[in-house]
Amino acid sequence: MNKTFIKVAIIPLITITAIMAVRVIFWWPEDTRLCTEGQRIRHGNPSAPVPTSWCILLSKSTIMPATLQIIADRVDNGYIPARYTCDAKSEFPPLTIHNIHADVRSLVLIVDDPDAPGGTRDHYLLANIPFVGENVKITQATEKNAVVGKNSRGKTARWAPCPPNGVHRYFFKIYALDQVLDIQVWFTKAELLEAMAGHIINQMELIGLYQRK
Repeated sequence: MNKTFIKVAIIPLITITAIMAVRVIFWWPEDTRLCTEGQRIRHGNPSAPVPTSWCILLSKSTIMPATLQIIADRVDNGYIPARYTCDAKSEFPPLTIHNIHADVRSLVLIVDDPDAPGGTRDHYLLANIPFVGENVKITQATEKNAVVGKNSRGKTARWAPCPPNGVHRYFFKIYALDQVLDIQVWFTKAELLEAMAGHIINQMELIGLYQRK
């Protein structure tokens, strides 16, 4: 085959590949949620198509040094199972976190509802979550070895999803930190965010929907 033809064919291919790689690294849309079913919905758009599982947030800040992954129950149409809400026993939904980087010293979990009347409501704040290795499963028992913050009801407990009307989005936010926080029980979300500032190695979000029956 003519060497000139090969060069003419390969050079554009290499150029296109390089452009695509740069676009993924530097222009990945941070408001796009990549769902586990391969679908995408826009952040902050409740009317967008709902996936058949909870969604994971990917952004430039969560790609390096390693991408965290949150695994929860696979549910129909993205909805949180009723057993984890006020319509049943308000059980804690176990979350499995994968790909924790070696430099991480503690994890933080924030659960909030941005669709609540009057503004975002904090449902659960859990800091200094311990772990061993690259994976951890967060359950109700995790509280015993972590520090619980104050939710929007003024209690150091998990406030199960219980939307007064319509479909609400519940954000499960995981932060991987480079230190154990110097923070005490009854801390607020504002105090937690201040303590975490400058110490976040990695982060990830998962969204679950719920509407009362």
